[in-house]
Amino acid sequence: MTGLIDLATNFGLAAIVLVWTIQGVLDIRTQGLRLKPVLKCVGAVAIYGALVGAWYYLHVITTDLVTRMDSFPAASITANWGRELTPDKRTEYTRILASSVFVNSGKVIEFIDQDGTLKPYAPSEADIKQRDAWLQSKHEFMADAQAFSSIALAWLAVLPLGLVVVLFWPGGRQMPPSNSPVGKDTPRAGRGSP
Repeated sequence: MTGLIDLATNFGLAAIVLVWTIQGVLDIRTQGLRLKPVLKCVGAVAIYGALVGAWYYLHVITTDLVTRMDSFPAASITANWGRELTPDKRTEYTRILASSVFVNSGKVIEFIDQDGTLKPYAPSEADIKQRDAWLQSKHEFMADAQAFSSIALAWLAVLPLGLVVVLFWPGGRQMPPSNSPVGKDTPRAGRGSP
């Protein structure tokens, strides 16, 4: 449902931008540089710029988020890690670190067991669920970044499309010049006429 609402909103805003641009340019062509037509064009360009900028900004942010998700720092635990800690704390902290590495990068590292030896970390069921959720989020962010990019590119075509329409649009209603009276188009009789 949200996708349909987003699509309708984008088409509605695109229609407003196109109509304001076309109507503003046609009004400028027929009426000259008057305040109302100029404001229509300026408003359309402002909405256009804000929307293209917003979609591109969302694309950049989500792309950066995906990049940061992929760049989880490499971590490893050595046998002398946390020697000042008690064995219980040492095991607890290295398990937490190994769990975090697995959830955020999918890599399995070693942790320090109670007896002080390094052992490969076996992800728990909760770790696997968190990893699956992390991967799902990453795929959703990647899809969002692609969608934002597509929408920004589509919006880049809106204003040029409006300008192309205006170029091929008939001249519109021509206003009579202000110095020629309306209704006096018929030829007047000259002095020699009966």
